[in-house]
Amino acid sequence: MVIGAGTGGISFSASLNREIEATDIAIIDSAEFHYYQPLWTLVGAGLESLESTEQYDGYSSCPLVVDIGKVILAEFGYDGKLMPTFPVDQSIPKSSMWYVKRYLLPALYWNIMMKGRG
Repeated sequence: MVIGAGTGGISFSASLNREIEATDIAIIDSAEFHYYQPLWTLVGAGLESLESTEQYDGYSSCPLVVDIGKVILAEFGYDGKLMPTFPVDQSIPKSSMWYVKRYLLPALYWNIMMKGRG
């Protein structure tokens, strides 16, 4: 468990994962939002708003297996607001979403996010 989701906490978690290939890293933080600090130079120049540097908008995705090889991908944000990212009707079970769940999401999570690249 890592306390603090600032630059240090995220960097330490990514390093820990690279060193020991940890699969159970939990990052605990009290802040609702974190800001993308490299963008602050544009905020200072008046080219971006502070709100544009907020990174987490509550997005979550839940791949729901509803049949053999068929998935409904539920994507939502805070308060259950729908936030679809694929240009298909996600209320219909699809085998393509099963491939997303089986291959794409784990690859993104383990090879990019957990290594501090995303």
